[in-house]
Amino acid sequence: MPIAQGDFAAALKSYQAKQDIISSLAKADPGNAGWQRDLSVSNERLGDVLLAKGDLASALAEYRLSFDRMVPIRDRDPSNADLQRFTLVTLNKIGDVLVAQGNLPDALKAFRDSLAIRERLAKADPGNAGWQSDLSVSYDRVGDVRVAQGQLPDALKAFRDSLAIAERLAKADPGNAGWQRDLSVSYNKVGNVLVAQGNLPDALKAFRDSQAIFERLAKADPGNAGWQRDLAVSNERVGDMHARQGETPEAIAAFERALGAYRSLTARNPDDLPSRVNSVVPLWRLGQLKGSAGRGDLETALAILKPLAAADRIPGYLRLRRSWRSWRIETTVWSRHFNRKANSTAPFV
Repeated sequence: MPIAQGDFAAALKSYQAKQDIISSLAKADPGNAGWQRDLSVSNERLGDVLLAKGDLASALAEYRLSFDRMVPIRDRDPSNADLQRFTLVTLNKIGDVLVAQGNLPDALKAFRDSLAIRERLAKADPGNAGWQSDLSVSYDRVGDVRVAQGQLPDALKAFRDSLAIAERLAKADPGNAGWQRDLSVSYNKVGNVLVAQGNLPDALKAFRDSQAIFERLAKADPGNAGWQRDLAVSNERVGDMHARQGETPEAIAAFERALGAYRSLTARNPDDLPSRVNSVVPLWRLGQLKGSAGRGDLETALAILKPLAAADRIPGYLRLRRSWRSWRIETTVWSRHFNRKANSTAPFV
């Protein structure tokens, strides 16, 4: 397919040609629900191509056309779960585009409308794990928007509603790694809001619950690099909470576990550049927390970053974690501070 190859022009041309044919058929027989449904699907697929191309406004227009055309068909057959699900998926796509455009109020409405449909589906078939999981995801979407709007109490409620569902699914099928990971993500979302609210003890508990899940997953499948990375990040979160509460020994232990996970990954795959760069995070935090004893950790961090920075290989990996300039300045300052202390009889401060 052209879109899979990045040829958006060809993909657009192909989908537009198909849409023109379906549109002609639907116009000639407006009472034919099949043609109308196919036209709605065509609008959505065209929207997907436009979104991949980066044309948000046009993608949004196609998604809205798709939704408007599918609603009458859905409403004539309210027991058809597939049609219900199609419209809620389209609402989520509309919401995602609106979020990308910065239109949070309209995005929230789209996600809440989608949530209402999923609540009906889940209530009608409570034993359907798929509907329950979809409902959990809908709560997360609402919560994410409320966080972006600064409405933390509403966000926390949405995330806790999602968490309650994730807990039931994980308990019902403890061997399902996907449900277990979803539960850990829910704990993290709750924890992040609690941190923003200043409730560090409860945030720590949420992060520990998430960490416990990743420990089980990583132990059950030690060759899974994804679980090891998740475990490392989970330990970083726990370490941050301990550090912010003045619990230095516990924070150091958590960051050392995170560092160990990253080192295990790079030992297994020396070409794993993301893990090597991400190991700078616990190294830097250990350098701070250990005081003068942390000099070696900071020097190790600098030794990892300097050659990568010289080869211009840092920005892409640290963009979402911390800027290279920030790492370089802070680690260098701390390292020089330790060097001065090492050559002085003054006590470390």
